[in-house]
Amino acid sequence: MDNDPKHKSRVVQDFLSRETPEVIDWPSNSLDVNPVENLWAIIKRRIEKRKPENLEQLNTFFTRRME
Repeated sequence: MDNDPKHKSRVVQDFLSRETPEVIDWPSNSLDVNPVENLWAIIKRRIEKRKPENLEQLNTFFTRRME
């Protein structure tokens, strides 16, 4: 569920209780359960530290990291 009000309506809740085995209560958008978001945050911080001024400098950063 993505916390959209229409997903919390009585009609939807009744349908889910009848038609699905179980709905797990899970955060709709949590960095803890989406590890790639943590990775993107780390990459962003490292790039911002270097402050590349152009695409060539940005490519150099990634090229050195991948070797």
